[in-house]
Amino acid sequence: MISLSAKMQFDRIRLWSDIAYGHEYLGQSDIQGFVLMPIYQHSQQVQWLMRYTFINSDKDRGLRLGRYENKIGEGRGDQYQELYAGINTKLYGDKFKLHLAGQYTQMQDKAGDEGAYEGWSLTRALRSYW
Repeated sequence: MISLSAKMQFDRIRLWSDIAYGHEYLGQSDIQGFVLMPIYQHSQQVQWLMRYTFINSDKDRGLRLGRYENKIGEGRGDQYQELYAGINTKLYGDKFKLHLAGQYTQMQDKAGDEGAYEGWSLTRALRSYW
């Protein structure tokens, strides 16, 4: 597994990114992907964020859906994309915050054995980190 990450900040705008490659291991396929996450710090308490995720597998059924989507179906495919947008309201910095976000997820399945997925979700959360 090789991963390169970067975190940049320009005044109120931040950009977090990650590029990763995983070599076949114990029957798993080779995978590669990237994540881009721009963040806008609206005020000291309010933060807007987006995230785009792309993951590709070199084999059919080489990827699984994320932990929430896989509750709906088996979701094994070869290409995963996610677009996520939300808002954080910080109650005690990043350690305690309210979170609301929407997410669109798509999994392609070239094998055509019912691993394809397309769906929307909404997340509300009270997040803590100490």
